Amino acid sequence: MDDRTARGFRAFILHMERSTRQKSSSPCRRSTFPLMFFLFLSCFFLSKDVSSDILAFIIFASVGLHIISIA
Repeated sequence: MDDRTARGFRAFILHMERSTRQKSSSPCRRSTFPLMFFLFLSCFFLSKDVSSDILAFIIFASVGLHIISIA
């Protein structure tokens, strides 16, 4: 991972952590972090030519975590 990608990844994680700490107590807003994180990972791995099985697992895991965190 080059330096620019690593900085973008860290900035994305910090942004998502800040957005989950907002004063809003809405459970829907707090539960979007796992979904956005894993979708970001899938986009990152898509740009690195990773196999489609791994991408499918990441996407299904992110949707599953999102559903579990809402429930």
